[in-house]
Amino acid sequence: MAKKFIKTIVSLLIFVLFMNVLSPLSQAVEGGKEDRGVNSTFNTLNDIFPKNIDGISSISTINKKDIQSLDNEEFEKEFDFLIEDPVFQQLEQALAEQEVKDAEIKPMWIPVVAAALRVLISKVGRSGMKKGWAIARPHVQKALKAPSKYKIDGPGGGGRIIQVRLKSSGKPIFRLDYYPVKSGGSYKLHYHVPPNMKKHHIIF
Repeated sequence: MAKKFIKTIVSLLIFVLFMNVLSPLSQAVEGGKEDRGVNSTFNTLNDIFPKNIDGISSISTINKKDIQSLDNEEFEKEFDFLIEDPVFQQLEQALAEQEVKDAEIKPMWIPVVAAALRVLISKVGRSGMKKGWAIARPHVQKALKAPSKYKIDGPGGGGRIIQVRLKSSGKPIFRLDYYPVKSGGSYKLHYHVPPNMKKHHIIF
């Protein structure tokens, strides 16, 4: 029952994202308003998510069907090393808080808000993500420990999975991507670091 409920919420959320009509999740989940009609549900989902989530529409490695078919239970089994990692837990929490306005984050919402991140990770696969997370983790942990200095970005254009940048200048200091390194080539898990953020460091 819980699995079907989460899938329903994910589907509704992504539909709203792609139609640029974003609305809140809190009242629908907490008040049992999920039984209302779709239009009514959209009306009640109105102040939690900003109208424009940066990069969602430009994530060329993700489509609506991908997110609608995301199975969080399967994800948590395959990527248990992430789910059990407190740094990854904090990352999902931080990304959720960045997208939600004026509402207390409930743990059950995090997989919904982090759906795009989980879809990209699923596309990379367990072996690749183990290697990728080993490289990304220290950068993410550093940013989480100093939120006044760093900002963490989730999925975005160019196959971005995670990006850490300086708040003072906005300059990225780490980026993990899943995207072709060469035009027309196959997708590669890779990362970018200063001083040359244009250089691709292939992971998998």
